[in-house]
Amino acid sequence: MTKQQIWEWFANHSKQILDFLLFLALVSMGAFVKILKQVRQGAKASWKWFLAEAIVSFFVALLVYGFFDQFMQTSTLFTYVVCAWCGSFSTIFHKRMEDLLGAIFDKLKQLISEKKSL
Repeated sequence: MTKQQIWEWFANHSKQILDFLLFLALVSMGAFVKILKQVRQGAKASWKWFLAEAIVSFFVALLVYGFFDQFMQTSTLFTYVVCAWCGSFSTIFHKRMEDLLGAIFDKLKQLISEKKSL
């Protein structure tokens, strides 16, 4: 590719590139807020932990983006802000999911125990 072709590609896709950069910036800020909050609560910060928290935040933000953008068709900026907010609270979603799965498995264990005792 020549320089001219690269510049044309950027010119043709400038809106998508700016949207992606805005999404990245807002979700990064949400992940940063989440990480700061956890460090203040006593979490031990390491690169592995930081990377894991960032990945989970971005994953949750992408799920929220898909829902708000594709199904609810809200404005782009509002969608990105909700993505950042949900990404920063991804630990809460994770804990609630663990609670839900734990309850399901406990109920299955109880049902199996009841079937065996009959």
